[in-house]
Amino acid sequence: MRSAKSPAILAATGLVVIGVSCLAGCDAAARREELAAPYPLDRARAAVRLAEAGDAQAVDLLIDLLEDQDRGVRMFSILALERLCGETYGYVYYDAEPQRTAAVARWRAARQRDEVRLKRPQQAASSQKPQPPGTGEPDAGGAEPDQMDERAP
Repeated sequence: MRSAKSPAILAATGLVVIGVSCLAGCDAAARREELAAPYPLDRARAAVRLAEAGDAQAVDLLIDLLEDQDRGVRMFSILALERLCGETYGYVYYDAEPQRTAAVARWRAARQRDEVRLKRPQQAASSQKPQPPGTGEPDAGGAEPDQMDERAP
């Protein structure tokens, strides 16, 4: 015998599903907002969390952070971009400003040409995580996995 579920139970179930979906999306939006935090440590942690979450919508914001005054923020931003996209476009966070500016211009030109591609979700999840400041050594990189034809939004 089949039991009928009441409309109230179905509505409550729907609200829970919508609420969980919103939490995931709202959390990503909150992390993206943290990239503009006044403290460098908060910006660096936000970059790491966005990379861990595989947030493709953060790519342009992370590119902007490559020009941050704080060396640590720049380092974690390029690590996050490399984890998300598998590319650095020659950016080195400790280079002199003219070299960094040229590399940021390469990132932006690639975005305009729609050449920045995201790694497959399972690759990003299996990549070594960049560590937030004060918790260990940052990701040293390594062999780059194959990339799929998924473009960053």
